[in-house]
Order: sequence, then C-alpha cells, then structure tokens
Amino acid sequence: MAPPLNRAERRKLGNTSKKFVALTLAGLVVASGMSASATLFPTSRAEAITIGAGIWDGSGVGTGSLAHSSGQQVYCMELGRIVDGANSDAALSPTATLPGYNAASFNFQGTNFNNVSTGDVSGVEIQKLNYVMQKYGQTADPQQAAAVQLAIWQLRSAGASQSYNDLLALQTSWTEQRSPGVTDRANAMVAEAQSASFAATAPASPVISMPMPYAGTVNLEAGTTDVTITNGQFHSPPAGVTLSADGKTATITDGAAKSIPFFGQPPELENGDIDRFYPVTVNGNYSVAIASTEVNYSRNGGISQGVGAPGAGGTEEGAFEAVAFDPDTIWSPSLTTETPSKIIPKGEKFNDTVTFGVAENSNPWRVGFTSAGAKKFAPITAKGTLYGPFLTDPALNPSATPPVGAPVAATATVTTDALVGPGAYEVETDIVSQEAGYYTWKWDIVGDDQAPSVVSPASGHSSLPENYFFTDGFGTVSEGQLTGSDIQFSTQLSDDQVTIGGSFTDELNVFLANGGWLQTDGARTEFVVQGVVYGLNERPTQSDEVPADAAVMATTQMTINGPGKVNSEPITVPLNTEYDFLTVRWCLTDDLQTPENAGKAVEFCDDFGVPSETAEIVRPEVSTLAQPDGAVKGNIKDKGFIEGSMPDLPAEIGFTAYMKPEVGKPVLDENWKPTVDEAGEPVLWTQEMIDEVGEDAICSAQPVATTERVPVTGTGTYDSPEVLANTPGTVYWVEELFIEDPETGEMVSVHKGECGLPNETTIVDYPKVTTKATPEAIPGDSIFDTGIVDGVLSTRDEVSYELTFEAYENKNGPTTAPDEKLCTVDSKVWESTEPTAVGSTGEYKSESWKVTTEQIGSEILWVETLWMTEKTDEGEIKSEIHRGECGAADEITRVKAAPAAAAAATGTDLALPIGIGAAAIVLLAAGGLIVTRRRRNRLTAAPAAAEGVSAE
Repeated sequence: MAPPLNRAERRKLGNTSKKFVALTLAGLVVASGMSASATLFPTSRAEAITIGAGIWDGSGVGTGSLAHSSGQQVYCMELGRIVDGANSDAALSPTATLPGYNAASFNFQGTNFNNVSTGDVSGVEIQKLNYVMQKYGQTADPQQAAAVQLAIWQLRSAGASQSYNDLLALQTSWTEQRSPGVTDRANAMVAEAQSASFAATAPASPVISMPMPYAGTVNLEAGTTDVTITNGQFHSPPAGVTLSADGKTATITDGAAKSIPFFGQPPELENGDIDRFYPVTVNGNYSVAIASTEVNYSRNGGISQGVGAPGAGGTEEGAFEAVAFDPDTIWSPSLTTETPSKIIPKGEKFNDTVTFGVAENSNPWRVGFTSAGAKKFAPITAKGTLYGPFLTDPALNPSATPPVGAPVAATATVTTDALVGPGAYEVETDIVSQEAGYYTWKWDIVGDDQAPSVVSPASGHSSLPENYFFTDGFGTVSEGQLTGSDIQFSTQLSDDQVTIGGSFTDELNVFLANGGWLQTDGARTEFVVQGVVYGLNERPTQSDEVPADAAVMATTQMTINGPGKVNSEPITVPLNTEYDFLTVRWCLTDDLQTPENAGKAVEFCDDFGVPSETAEIVRPEVSTLAQPDGAVKGNIKDKGFIEGSMPDLPAEIGFTAYMKPEVGKPVLDENWKPTVDEAGEPVLWTQEMIDEVGEDAICSAQPVATTERVPVTGTGTYDSPEVLANTPGTVYWVEELFIEDPETGEMVSVHKGECGLPNETTIVDYPKVTTKATPEAIPGDSIFDTGIVDGVLSTRDEVSYELTFEAYENKNGPTTAPDEKLCTVDSKVWESTEPTAVGSTGEYKSESWKVTTEQIGSEILWVETLWMTEKTDEGEIKSEIHRGECGAADEITRVKAAPAAAAAATGTDLALPIGIGAAAIVLLAAGGLIVTRRRRNRLTAAPAAAEGVSAE
C-alpha cells in the first residue's frame, strides 16, 4: 500500500487528486490521500507520462523506465517521491546539478519510511548517471531497464539517509524476486560507471600488419571514423565498417576498434620497372566522445518526482598522421611441365605444356597495378630444350643436367603474358619427329634471360634473387615423349595347301623400317604380334583392309624382340571348317602390348590376302556305291571311296541304312524289326504318317541299321560291314566320315552323304520265278514244268531255297485267263515227290510224268512254288516266298489225241498207267502233310497221279 498524504500535501493537491496518476518510486500508484490500491490514468491530457520498460506488477507498482511525452525514455531521479502523471511530464531541460531532497514520509509495501533524503549531485557524479543511462538506458528489455533504474538510485546513495538506503534495499529485493538476476546487472552497471574515465583520449594511429607482400590488415583503435589506403584495397569489412566502391576508404560506423583486411597493390612505375619494394600508406580521422556533465531533468516542485534522461555530451575530432609500410616482394618463379601427348608419331610436331608458378616458400608472383586499378604480372621467360632420340628412356636416370653429348632435337622459348601471369602455356615447336626413340624436355628460368624491368629496375632492387636460376631437370618423368620403333615384317606360310585337321606354321621376317629398337629395362622391348587366320570361299585378293565377309578361323600370337626370322606355333585348321581358302594377317598394335610398352612401336599390319600368306584348304572327298540289289534275309552293304586329302589323324567311316516308308508296310525300328502296338500287332505306315514326316525328311525317317565304323587309314576304298536285310523294300544308304580332333580327341564328322542318291540305293526283294511248261502232249508223252529263278538270292549259310510243282486238270474247255478256282484238291492230278533245291538263279525242271488217253482234250495247269528256309536259334522257319498263278498262259499243257498210227502202236499200254495211278494213290495216302510256319504254305497231300495218268 502507498502511504497516506500529510495534511500539507493534501492541501497542496486540493481537488486535483482525481486528475493525475500518482507513481511512487516503486511504481505507479494512486495519489488520492487514501491507499495505493488503484491506479488512475489521466483521460484529458495526452502528454501525461506513462509506464515504460521495466518490472511491473500490473497495478502500477514496479521498477523501470517511464515514457515521456517528448518520446524520450526517462528514469526517476528521486527515490521516495511519487510521479505526478501531469506535473512530472513537464519539458526536460539540461541541468548541471541534481538538487538534494527530503521525502518526509513514504509507505511502500506496508512499510513506512520517514525522511528519505540525499544530497546534490553534480560534476563526475552526473557523468556517471549519464554513462549508465546513455549506454544501457535506451532499451526495451524489461530487466535491463529495471537494472538501470536501480543503478541510478545506487549512484545517488552517497551521503543519503538511512531511510533512503532501507527503502532502496526493499525496492531492490522486491524487483529481484520478480526478475532474478536484475540486482547483479545493476551492480555491474554501477561498477562500470564508477571505473569509467570521462577524460577525452584520442585513439592511437593505425597499425599496418603485412606478413605477406600483397595482403595485410589495418588495426584501428576505438574512435576511428575513417581510414584511406594507398597502394592497397580494403576487402571483407567486419561489422560496423563500410567500404567505398573502389575499396580505398573504410568508414567505421559504430566507433569500436576494428581490424580491416586489405590487398596490397604495388603501383606500376612510369618506366615499367618492377621494384622489389613498394609503399603501403594509411591515413584517416577519429572522433572521441566527451561524457556530458548535465542531465536533462524535469520536476514541478512539491512532492512530485523528478525524472531525467542522459544529457548531450561533446566530441573531440582529429586526423591521424599517415603511417606507411614497405613490403618486400622478392620472389622465386618456378615451373612444372607435362607433355600433352607421350607418343609423337613420326612426322608430327613435338609439344609441351609449361605451367608457371612460384617456388616453395616463395612470395607470390610479382604484380603491379595501373592507375586505373588493372593488375599486371611481371613477365618471366623460360627456355626449353628437347633432348633425343635415345634408345633408353632418360626417365630411368634423371639428373639436373643432361649427359655430355646428349643429342638436341628442338628448342623453345615461352614468356608469360603480363595480363595472364602464372598458369599453363602450350608450346608447340616447328620440329617434327623423324626418328624412333625416347625424347625428354628440360626447362630453365635464368635470371639473366629476364626483362631489365624485372632484374635491373632503376632503383637497383631486383625482385628476383641474385643470379636466379631454376630448372626442372633432365629426364623428368612427366617430360618424356617418344616416337615408336618402326617395326615391319614380311611373312610366308609353310604350305600353300592345308588339310582340314592339319596344321601349318607362319614365318615372320622382322625388320626395322626406320630408326632403332626402343629398349625397356636395359634390353630391347618385347612386342606381341598377332596373326588372325581368316576363312574364305574363294581365293582372296590382296588389300589393305579385311573384307566384311572374311570370317575368323583362328588367332595366334608370338613375341618379337629384335630383327630376324621367327616362326609361329603350329596353327590347326578346324576339322569342321566350311571354307576353301585361308589367309593370315599379322598385326603389331598397342592393344596387344603391356601398358608400359604400348606406343613404343608404330602400329603395323601387313596386307590381307598376301599370296605368300594364303593357302587352299583341302579335305577328303567321299563318294559311295551301294549294292544295287539285295535278297530278303540276305546281306547287303555299301562301299565308300575316299579321295582327295586326308590328315594324318585317326579316322573312321560309318554307314546307315534307311528303309523307305511305304503305305501298308510295317514301321521298322533301328534293328530292322517291326514295331508293335499295345495289342502286339505290327504298326503299319499310313499315308497320314508319311505326310506328317514330310517329303524332305521322309528319306531318313526310318533308319533300320547303323554299322560299326570302319577305320580309315588314308584315301582308298572302304566296304561297310554287311547288314542283314529282314524285309523287302527300298534301302537308302548314308555314309559319314569322322576324323579325330587333335585338340579335344573327339571324333568330328567332316562329311555326311546325302540321303536318297541313286548310287546309294539298294532294292531288297525276294527272288522272282517264271515258268514254261510243256505246251502240248499226246497220250503217252512225258510232260514237265520248268521254273526260271531270277533276282537275288541270299548267300547266307542259314538260308536255302527250293521249288515244288503241282499239276491240275481242266476238262472244261480252254483256259483264257488265270483262275485259282481251276486248281483245287479235286482237280490236282500230280505234284512233286521231292522239292527241287535252288542254289542260284537259273532254270529248274520238275519231275516228268506221262499223260494218258483219258486226258485227251483236257488242259494240264501247272503251279510252281518257291520256298525259303532260314535256320534260326529257335529252329527252321520255312516260308513260301512265291507261288505261281493257276492257269497262267506259260503254265498250260494241252493234251491232244494221238494220230491214228500212233494210237495203234500204243494201244497195249493203256492198262499200265491205271496201275501206276492206283499205286500212286496208295503212296500219297501214306505220305502225310507238309507243314510250314505260314498258313498259306500248308499243303494238302494229293495223289501223285490221278486215275488214267501215267508218271515217269
């Protein structure tokens, strides 16, 4: 609560107590003569003073600054007095003395303080108040403003009453509770003000620091306002510094001490000389503030609070004496070099890249600046010498100087550009390489070779060290160039004809076309050459390019290390090559070499299709002739004829037999056996099956036999192993020649015949039988039949053939066509008693027998049967392989009546045939049946002669 007003103070305020806001030194309170429980703000005066930054409790009680209607931030100068919102807002005016005062009674936070007083303040004490208010008081920070207020009351406490100090202690405690740390800040401000010197002291002159000849800093003390540099340029200004557009002037805007970096800019002398030293000069101005001994103060008397703001101080201004520094620019130019191309082909110009710089620990490159600020660089000249050719790389033995007598191939000079200065410079000579060898550049910078402006300026102070010399040395790795050895060769194949599977060699005659053979590690460099074998269908024409249709058959490599003849390893022609000619082309190219040897020889290839590098590819020529005809159950074979050229390698020939598929014939397996279905019945070819195979593949669709391969020892004739022909049909043979691959050991097919050739066809069939019976007879004549066997018979021991004959009587008139109904058991009149063995083709007669008068007017119809018997492990198999037609024209004997004389002469013989016929019936009845494995070949026993037939 605020203390009540005494009687005199209430009278002085009168009825105006509701028109102003009473602010205690602890904050804004009500000055109503009652309590400080409420705050009243004037509503009719816009100029009334108001609360500013500080620590307030929300009811107008607190510690901090006030906002004066003039816009200034003011503070209470008198602890224990109230702030009259109207009267305390009077105009501020400077005063050199703050008057002492005595507040008779003051209540704060329930504590009453009497006689709160302190004395006058002037002189240095005013400067201390100004120091705090000027440095820290103009702020929006609540705690900082509260600390400034507490510091002001502390500075006025000298000679103050005990009540003053007690009230200050309570005020400080109240504020600290609400803003911890505010007391420490206030104490720091007081200590700073107590120790401050308020005498005017001009800053010292600028200090130039240049550890490098072209860069430094200017160090300035506080109070410096601006500096100007000569032969330099400020850059990278720190905070509180601004630079002029040309960087020559720096302006300090906050009065603090600064360190400003700059670039040195040596001036270009009128005579163009480049001196070792140049002056850097700095001058400028300063302005020093003088602390004010007056405070801007406002108080209307009575019990009103007096408020104050910092008073205006003075300044002391002046100019520095110019300071200068002469940096030493002595420097040591150097260079590094690297050839842009390590390989210089014969006929091309030598070149190099020279990069200028400065030696280690040297000052930077000497520069100068025109009056317009343009930079120029000191010119430096370097001289280069190209040594060579050498057969050994100089980089193996680098040195500062070249060997005595080292050959010189070229020289060059390069001078740096004044506007460009150090950096890379390309150098190209007019000298071209004419000889193979190693070359190396050596570059020197010699002081005596430099421009007088650099080494002998008028001042006599050269910017280069005395007798300056720099060299990159002889044999520097980066300075090597070379022209490759011009190696060429002629070539000759060992043969002009090469058999497939055979091998050949190639001879290279190596020579140097120009210059020497470059060395590596003390010996002639080894180079890899590669031969590519190309296959062609026609003899090639010589050209310097490889035709697009040339196919690579093989490659081979060898190493050369000097002139002379060298032979390749044997090169084998693939067995399966389809080409008729080969040619070899040799090349020496960089991609074949090791990285360190690439480029040490000129790339070279001989021509494609050189006659001496071309050979004809020869191979065996195979023709065949199959057995044209073969017998069923007989052996058939093929025959191969090998001509041409055979390699000296193991070889063999094989044969395969294919049976032509035919509709209705069995489907055969690879062993010439019929295939059967699930029911065990033979599978037969159908037209649909044949169509599915296709016309192109039908020939080889049914292999029935593959022979073992026959060893081949060279050209000649080779019979296939015999093949057993189990069924009739058309057989196609296909031969295949195999040769052993010399590299893999595998047998490789080099020839396979075509299926279906006429000379490779064997027709397998049974023998054919035709007959010619006795055409006419009269009773008493002996008649017989003749079987004519043609075709091919099996020659195997296990197979035999035989013929049997039968005779039938036709009494029903002439036979006009074959008719099996005419030959029955009832019409049979005779049959063979013993089969006739057939061992080869030819004619075989049946047994003969005599006709009788009973047969006059009849026809005897003959039927022949050819049987084949095969002995197997399961027993004999007898098969009927031919049976003649009944009534065939050549198988009819017509019986006619004998002329009368003949009949009389033979009349007594008629009884004999009857007797013979009767006996034959008896014999046949006892004869039994002939049984074979085929149903159609089963024969029913018949009488050897019917009644009235006579047999011989």
